[in-house]
Amino acid sequence: MISVVIPLYNKELSISKMLTSVLNQKFKNFEVLIINDGSTDKSVDVINQNFTDERIKIINKINGGVSSARNLGIKEAKYDWVALIDADDCWSENHLLNFYNYINANSEINVCSSGYAKVDKHGTFLNKYHVKKSGLYDFFEVSLEINFATHSSSIMFNKKKFPNTFFNENISKGEDTRVWETLGKQEKFYFFSEITSLYHVEAENSAIGRNHDLAHTHIYNLDLNSIENNIQKKYYQRLICHTILLGFLGHEKLNDIWKLYKKYFLFLGVKGPINFFIHAIKTKIKN
Repeated sequence: MISVVIPLYNKELSISKMLTSVLNQKFKNFEVLIINDGSTDKSVDVINQNFTDERIKIINKINGGVSSARNLGIKEAKYDWVALIDADDCWSENHLLNFYNYINANSEINVCSSGYAKVDKHGTFLNKYHVKKSGLYDFFEVSLEINFATHSSSIMFNKKKFPNTFFNENISKGEDTRVWETLGKQEKFYFFSEITSLYHVEAENSAIGRNHDLAHTHIYNLDLNSIENNIQKKYYQRLICHTILLGFLGHEKLNDIWKLYKKYFLFLGVKGPINFFIHAIKTKIKN
């Protein structure tokens, strides 16, 4: 059995498509926990008017942010295995079945992730993120190879194995990445190569593009003392440089980028950001 946790805040235009993709799974043994995080639109009405599946349970709470909603869902989940999906994303019909098959075939798996794709409002694939061959991998090695290796709608973990897996409610950006990194330092991830999760980048009420207080972002609160090896060091250097590059491209506030660079100057070194920018430009030209 699997508990599907869905944080919900003002997604009345996309909630039906997402929930339909969940209920249409070939694997049927799951519960659906929709954590309504104080929505002020008709999201809950849309669910009640269009869905009568007994597996659905709506839990209402005062607005506290996506992390608080996910945390409540994890706490309320009846089953050990927790699969996450955001209210504006979708799964293919094999998503949970793949998880089920891989888990039953390998007792070493305690956290796993499907491949996923970023899609626009027309459903066109923009970027794909997946390993070439399914198997157990070091999270940080895979992330260095394909950048953002997992996503909040592509992951499932065993909460009995990781009883303290919760999202930091004081972090407003990168809170999910922080959790994947924490899990990755404890165990290898099982990545399967199939793309069965779709991340909609033009969704309503999206967190992308919002202004976030730098002090409450994951990138500004990295614990460099927790780095265990050179692979993890390279991962965090690339993560910081990626954020700095976004700043120069206009996606982040320049003042914040300057603060970030000053904070991690010794960790990055003088050539770190320069080499990253050159690599990013070459990759862009090549692709």
